[in-house]
Parts: sequence; structure tokens; C-alpha cells
Amino acid sequence: MDFDADKLKENLEALLVALKKAKPTQAKGVYIKKVSISTTMGAGV
Repeated sequence: MDFDADKLKENLEALLVALKKAKPTQAKGVYIKKVSISTTMGAGV
């Protein structure tokens, strides 16, 4: 399955929105420190 750059960006933005919504209200500080993506068998970037 291939994604062009626009679709990949759209998916990543949707992921970040979902993660921010899932943050518990009691959690303080930075909730997401680092995100890495990779192909199934590739190294994360």
C-alpha cells in the first residue's frame, strides 16, 4: 500500500489529534515527547 506525501501528512495529523484528545486531564507536562515512523521492515525516522 502506497501513500503519497499528502495522505501520510493527513494520517499523522489525525493521529496527533487523537492522542491529544486521549490525554487525561490529570496528566501534566509534555504528553507526547517523540514520535517516529517507519515502514514495516525499515528504520524509524
